[in-house]
Amino acid sequence: MVVAALLVAQSTAPSTAAGSASALSAEGDPEAMPSAYGWLDDHTPTDTYSITVVRGRGPKAVLRILGGVKKELPPQDPGEAEGYLFDHLDMSTYTGPRVAQVQRHGKAVVVYQPYDFPTDAALARLSRKGVVACFFTTVELDTYATVARGGEVIRQFDVGSRPPAEGALPQEEGLDFGKPHQNLWATGWAFNERLTLTHISLKWFGRDHPTYVLRKPG
Repeated sequence: MVVAALLVAQSTAPSTAAGSASALSAEGDPEAMPSAYGWLDDHTPTDTYSITVVRGRGPKAVLRILGGVKKELPPQDPGEAEGYLFDHLDMSTYTGPRVAQVQRHGKAVVVYQPYDFPTDAALARLSRKGVVACFFTTVELDTYATVARGGEVIRQFDVGSRPPAEGALPQEEGLDFGKPHQNLWATGWAFNERLTLTHISLKWFGRDHPTYVLRKPG
């Protein structure tokens, strides 16, 4: 898998104990830039997925709001989670299980869903006690950022275009939305970090995480 290959390459570089701890830190930067996520592209971690960062909820509440747990899988890395989905794909309908990796990371809960994404209603519910930032991308390069706060979706736009001026959030300033040669995926993750003050490194993301099959759309 692509993420696993990147991790192998990263592991060959010289490191220190302090550097290793820093690579796993959840501490985010309110002015995070896309360069912090340069390892992302149109097929890394995969071509269709959502990454959601939730402040104000614990993992159990997040899972409940996302639809509840149908089956708990062994902890696995993102590539293995995607592999489980394809191994259980119904080729007649091209539908598969709703796989989600949900784990506490610092003061937030991070949700990675290969080939799936939360509904706006679920994002609003997740945000009732804090803030939620979600980035979703597809193989057709549809890339969307959604922000929810205080129980409602307050901002949603195409990451590949200049966001509407009306309703703009201060965290959008300085990001290269809609500019030529933009790394759409890195910009989306950097925006998530600014909103939730939660950094997701390649080393942390590529680890094994609690993995679930969700019961119903959420």
